[in-house]
Amino acid sequence: MYREPLVLRDIEEMSTEEAAGVLGLAVPAFKSRLLRARLMVREALAARLERKPNLAERAMRSAAGLGKSLAVRFSAAGKREV
Repeated sequence: MYREPLVLRDIEEMSTEEAAGVLGLAVPAFKSRLLRARLMVREALAARLERKPNLAERAMRSAAGLGKSLAVRFSAAGKREV
């Protein structure tokens, strides 16, 4: 449903009117499908290209989380002693 408009317009380099005619769509319907196709490609590429944190970054995040949880525990323990 969305692949054909993308191929015809961006790969085959047809005009919008020409590609809409090939698919038997009105120009506004064609443009809507083309936009959705481009957004789907963008979303898929973004998910694939998302940078994964390396080991050092994961360790730092883990240490920061541990420090926060210890600070919360010690502050809560200090309040109970009073």
